[in-house]
Amino acid sequence: MRVLVLILVFLGGALVALAWQGRMQHLRSVTDLPGWTDAVTPDSTVRNGSAILPDGLPFAGMTVSWTAQLPNASGWQWNVRLRGDSVDAVGRASVPFWPTSMRVRISDGSGPVSALVPGVTGDITGAQGVLYITGLNDDPVVSGDVTAEVVGATVAGTGFGSGPLHATLDRDGNWTADLALADGAAPVEADAHGTLTETSVTYSLRVAESEDLPPEIVSALDRIGRPDGAGWIIEGSAATR
Repeated sequence: MRVLVLILVFLGGALVALAWQGRMQHLRSVTDLPGWTDAVTPDSTVRNGSAILPDGLPFAGMTVSWTAQLPNASGWQWNVRLRGDSVDAVGRASVPFWPTSMRVRISDGSGPVSALVPGVTGDITGAQGVLYITGLNDDPVVSGDVTAEVVGATVAGTGFGSGPLHATLDRDGNWTADLALADGAAPVEADAHGTLTETSVTYSLRVAESEDLPPEIVSALDRIGRPDGAGWIIEGSAATR
C-alpha cells in the first residue's frame, strides 16, 4: 500500500506541475520545480508522459506512465499504468473540472503479497479499488481501499491456497492489510499495518491446527511461532525497502 500511495501522489503532482501542452524540459528551463519532478522524463506532458521512480521504494526499477483520455462528466481523465519488477497495475485517474480532489480508480493490478504481508509468499492478482488525493499543491492527503485475490500462497514453505486481500489507508497515513486463506493445508489469517512515513511493517499470522499439516511444517511452526489455542501465531516486523 505504501508504495502505491507514494506513486499516486507523485503522479498527481506531476499532472499539476505540467502545462497541458508544455513539455517537462521546457518547464525546467523557465521555472524552478520541486526536486521530485527530476524523475519525469523530459518529453512528458499532461497528455502523455512517464516517470522513472527513484530508488529506495520496496520495488526496484518502477515506471509510472499516463495517457490523457476524453473528459467525461466526472472531469479530466487519464489512463495510468505502473510497471516494475514483479509489479503491474493499471487504472484511471480523474480530476474534477473544479478540482477538489484527485480520484484514482484501480481496475487491475498484480504483485508479490510479501510486500504487504511479510511471512506470506504468493501473488496478488486482480487488484481493484479507489484512492482519493487532496492537497496536491502543498501537502498531499491520500485515503482509500483496495481489494484483490492472493493465489499460490505459502507460509513456511507449505501451500495454503488462495484467498481475499483487503487493504485500507486512512487520511492520517495509516494503512492495514488483511488476508484470509481457507483452502490450503490449514486455515490462515494474516494482518499487517504500517504508516506512510515509516519504512517498516508489523504483521501477524495465525495458522490453525490441521491434520493436513506435514510433521516437518508443524515442527517449523513450533520453532518460528508460538502456540495459541488450536494453532500458532507468527508475529514480527520487516523493512519495506
